[in-house]
Amino acid sequence: MGDLAAGLEEAEGAWAKAAGADDADTYIEHADAGWEVTDPYVSVTARHALGLASTPPEYDEEAERDTGDGGMKV
Repeated sequence: MGDLAAGLEEAEGAWAKAAGADDADTYIEHADAGWEVTDPYVSVTARHALGLASTPPEYDEEAERDTGDGGMKV
């Protein structure tokens, strides 16, 4: 659990920097760093150990997504 906590602290710092980014390139740089130290499989194991829900969501990669225009008229 200690390794997970340390990784999450590192990710938190990266995400905080991403949130304060002034441009898209800086945001992506810090967001990528945040994702690199986050291992969803380790997180699921930790959630299980804590008695929390540990079944990761299933995503249908083939599903069509309606991006729509949100009713916006131009």
